[in-house]
This record gives sequence, C-alpha cells and structure tokens, in this order.
Amino acid sequence: MAVLLDEDMQCMKKDWEYLVSVAPRFMGTAGERDSIHYIVDQIKKADLTPVLQTFSYEGWQMNGPAELFVETPEQLKIETSVLLGSGTTQNAAVQGTLLFIGETIIWNMYEWLRFGIVDGNGELVGYISGRPDGQAISQTLAEGNSDLPHFAIGMKESQLLLNYIKEKKNVTVRGALDTTKTGEKEGNNIRVLYNTKNTAAGKILICAHYDTMFNTPGAYDNASGVAVLLNLAALLKKYNIRKNVELVFMGAEEWNLAGSDAYAQHLVATGKEKIDFVINIDGLGRGNVLEAWVGPEKVERELLHFFNQVYKRDIYVKTPPPPGSDHTPFYNLGIPVCMFTINDQEIIHSSNDILHENTFTNMREFIHILVELLKHMGVISES
Repeated sequence: MAVLLDEDMQCMKKDWEYLVSVAPRFMGTAGERDSIHYIVDQIKKADLTPVLQTFSYEGWQMNGPAELFVETPEQLKIETSVLLGSGTTQNAAVQGTLLFIGETIIWNMYEWLRFGIVDGNGELVGYISGRPDGQAISQTLAEGNSDLPHFAIGMKESQLLLNYIKEKKNVTVRGALDTTKTGEKEGNNIRVLYNTKNTAAGKILICAHYDTMFNTPGAYDNASGVAVLLNLAALLKKYNIRKNVELVFMGAEEWNLAGSDAYAQHLVATGKEKIDFVINIDGLGRGNVLEAWVGPEKVERELLHFFNQVYKRDIYVKTPPPPGSDHTPFYNLGIPVCMFTINDQEIIHSSNDILHENTFTNMREFIHILVELLKHMGVISES
C-alpha cells in the first residue's frame, strides 16, 4: 500500500482550497488565469517543467443573471440557468407561447425536456430545457453556440410546464438573458512529462480539467481532480518511472472538450506519439460510490481484477465509457481509457459545489488508489 505522508495530504488540501478560492475558473476569466498560474507555480516548486499547449476556442460570456417568468395560466418566477453557448435576448425579453418540442440531448447521454418560445408571428424565439432531476444548472450546448437564447430549468419547474401543456392550458412565458460571443480565444493545457530511457516502454496519460462553469466554485467539479493530480506530480518523483507518464491539466472541458480535443487532434496531426492508456479524473464528490467509465471491454476486466483482488474496494463500472469528459477524444481515437469519478449530481454546475470534508476524504483515498493502480500496471515501482 502506498505510504502518503500527512504533509502530502495537507499540500493537496491547500491546492484544493486555493483553486476554489479563485473560482469561477470559467474560460476567459481571471479565475481561469489565476488557476493556470497557480498550477504552473506548483509544478515548478516540485522541480518539474510545465509545458503549455495552446489551443483556440470560441469565446462566450454571461453578462448578468437570467430571468424566466410564466405569465399565464398563472404568474410565477421560474428559477433558471443558461446553457453555455446560448444566444442573447440583449436589452429586451423574449416572450410568447410555450411549445413542447421533445428532448434536448446533453453530452450525448442526458435527456432533458425541450420547450420552445413562439412569438406572435409564429417564430421560434427561444428555448427552455428541463433537467430530469434536481435543480436548474448550466450545461453545454451540443452544437457549441446558438443564435437563440437557451434557458435551463430544474425538474420541478419542467414538470410544471409539461403538466400545463398536457392539461391543454395556454401557457405564455417571458425570459431575458444577456450573453456575448467574444470571438476566438486562446486556452492552455498544462503538460508535465516523466520519460524513461526505454523507448519501448509505452506511455500513460493522466488528466484532470481545471476549468469550471460560469456559476460555480467547482470544488467537486473539478478542483478535486486537479488537486489530486498536482499531488501525484510531486509523489511520482519518489518512485522509479518504468513507463513514460504525462500529466495534463486540461483547459476548456466545459467548452465541449476543447482542450482535450486539441490534444487529440495534435496526436493525429503529428503521428509521432503513441498513448497506451488514458486515466481521466473528473469530480470526486461527497458520496462513496467510485465510478469507472472504461473502454474497451478488456480494460473493464483488468480494472475489476485490480479492485477485487488487489485493492479490495467496490467499484461501479460503466462500459463503454459515456461521453462528456476529457477521456472522450482519446477513446474516439481507439485509445483505451478510464475515467474515475464519485458522481455528485446534486451540486454539479451550481453555487452549492463548495468545499466539503467528505470530498476531501475521498480525495485522500483516491490518491492511494491511483498510486497502487500505477504500481499494479507496472508504470511505477518503489525506489
């Protein structure tokens, strides 16, 4: 079993707390820039060399809170968020009759109710997407950007609207949100490489994204993963590196995986690097169910052997791996992947994603798991 000192754990907690303190770490904000500077500084303090990989993405920002109201058959205010990439209502509100359309597919796996707002001319002037469980949260538009406003509401509110329509009631709504498309922007992935002298040793990539949505401290999603990865960066120096290892702090995960997609495109364009396996750490929440999103099936068997026979801990496996995080571009290239998470959907992408002792307890355990897994895979060995 890996021996990790209390000093290591306190450093990890300090990293975690700092990243939360500069949130939101939304792309293009001071929080994003502060987190990059901090990660780079911590890597340098560990006598390692950070390498920045730049990439471009389409900038977007929220300029204020969104508002959404039902006007008939009763008057009430609806708690709402905004889908990343939404268009704007500018200085005016959109209003009209509510139309049930079907479903908005989020990250190609979540099915949200989809409503339209139809104005007096019969034109669709806005969308409302209803989460199937929980409160209103932000998510990312699958197509990246839209010319029309996209409101996001919670389960209770979406069921209310659906019931109105089922009861054949005339439903009118009014909403306003102010967003700006800010043009092409530059983001950064932060890479740390540990190379062996054995050119046939193979390469393992371990990543975690540092960015957040625009409305959240992001303690769980994903300061927890970044703090674990920073701690691993220092810990690996205590071991013999038997396979090439690269740690990558990914940018713009919430931006339709712009950072990891850029990395994967670079692999294809150069054709020089071969990655044998990708481990993605995305959100160690407050619960106790550790999930592994893995593919192909052979990886599932190997992982089950480790957890059942070596580490002896329960693991909940999803095969093939659902999309929606930074393992996806690599899996699409045929590279074996495993994403680890302790899912915490109750607080994801919300102001409630704050520091919690249970989250840190899970971070402490997971760094042990990760070190033992790397030893089991022959990536590292005791010095």
